[in-house]
Amino acid sequence: GNGLKLRLVLINTMDGQKTWDETIDLDTRNVLTLQDYIIREVTERLGLWLIGKEKQLTGKRQTGDEEALKLYMRGRHFFALRRDGKNVLTAIDFFEKARDRDPTFAKTYSGLADAYALMSTITYGNMTTKQAMDRAHWAARQALELEESAEARTSMGVLRLRYDWEWEKAEEEFKKAIALDPEYPQAHYWYANLLAILRRPEEAISESIVAKDLDPYSTLAEMNYGRALYYSRRFDEAEVYFQSLLVRSPDVPQFLNIMGLVQLQKNNVQGAIVTLEKLHSLNP
Repeated sequence: GNGLKLRLVLINTMDGQKTWDETIDLDTRNVLTLQDYIIREVTERLGLWLIGKEKQLTGKRQTGDEEALKLYMRGRHFFALRRDGKNVLTAIDFFEKARDRDPTFAKTYSGLADAYALMSTITYGNMTTKQAMDRAHWAARQALELEESAEARTSMGVLRLRYDWEWEKAEEEFKKAIALDPEYPQAHYWYANLLAILRRPEEAISESIVAKDLDPYSTLAEMNYGRALYYSRRFDEAEVYFQSLLVRSPDVPQFLNIMGLVQLQKNNVQGAIVTLEKLHSLNP
């Protein structure tokens, strides 16, 4: 019906037997207490003991405001989509609403920093570079003051990369982010871009693969891998890769954009015109 349910299954890979199978009605559960419940249940059923910092997981929360958490997650959803500027503006709106509900919720500032860092580009926004980056810098600093996290360090790294052009400092930020949370895909996504600029193509491709593997449903992560091939001048591989993506998702602007650039590099001017004409028809 209209309800939301979460089903949790724990399976012993030695014999395929279920050791836990529970369905939870999300409409009646508080998201914050649900996090604690899942951590406790899974660890107990695995026969593990939570000690030290691990035990703090059940008490440490990003925010005490459930609505702020939901607003933040919706902001991240629209930012991850970012087919166009409307998605980014919608993300900013959700991040600001989450911040207003809980000004100490550090990740909302990281979200704002990431979004504003794109708002001076042709694809996503029409702010002046200074206006967008001043807001992004302020938000990134706020995030770091509140919490030392992978999100905050990645946001600062993006600004070092996209605006300050301070390559060494950008790399420091991305490495700190990855050390804090190796499974945060955005850190690897942006680090791949930096490595391409630094003319370390094989490393850029490797990082883009990590980002794609960590976020397998992300069209942008898929694009980022193909773009790393393009930056590495592996145009034949990039063309085959984007052809496969466009068969599946023919209207993703980022796929069309990089595909057009690849075709130009291969001197397939007519093919590039067809590809970029389609991109133009989707987003003039």
